[in-house]
Amino acid sequence: MQGEHEHEQEHDNANAMEEEQGGEGEGVEVELSEEESAAVTRLQAMFPHIPQMMIVQTFTAVGKDEALCANLLMDGGGFND
Repeated sequence: MQGEHEHEQEHDNANAMEEEQGGEGEGVEVELSEEESAAVTRLQAMFPHIPQMMIVQTFTAVGKDEALCANLLMDGGGFND
């Protein structure tokens, strides 16, 4: 069943958009390809304590470079409480 869950998560991510909630219900949509979505899913698995929104934001900010994003998240990236 874990494979089924992973497939659903990848499908949700690949379905087109990741939405970052802003103030007063506004959001920013980031379109991800299947490959980029899979990278975000891997990053979420590596950093379960970091909200998906923050991972997507960081991933996008570093030019969708998975390794660079992982390094930044691992170093704290200013996100530690």
